[in-house]
Amino acid sequence: MEIICRIVQQHPLRSQQYTDRRSGEQKTMNSIGFELASGADTLYAELTGDAALRLASSQQPLLPADHYYKADLSSRIDSYQSQAGDTIRQTRLYVNRITIL
Repeated sequence: MEIICRIVQQHPLRSQQYTDRRSGEQKTMNSIGFELASGADTLYAELTGDAALRLASSQQPLLPADHYYKADLSSRIDSYQSQAGDTIRQTRLYVNRITIL
């Protein structure tokens, strides 16, 4: 989905170690979180992988908050079991591309 938005807050690069379920290899997931405002809605989405590393290593890693952006987002539903045995579902949003208008 595409939205026109402003950046409310950009979080710093976060690197998290995990074990790949298929291969058993130790890997690193890199991400930068964004709080985006689009009209009355505010949402949280993450830029992940090499794109997050490129943004974090650029000369000016923070995208200016005083501009409007077009954000191309994708979503995924994660589910897990709570301690009470209930299935909890959560929608995660990912930034595929973000460009200044």
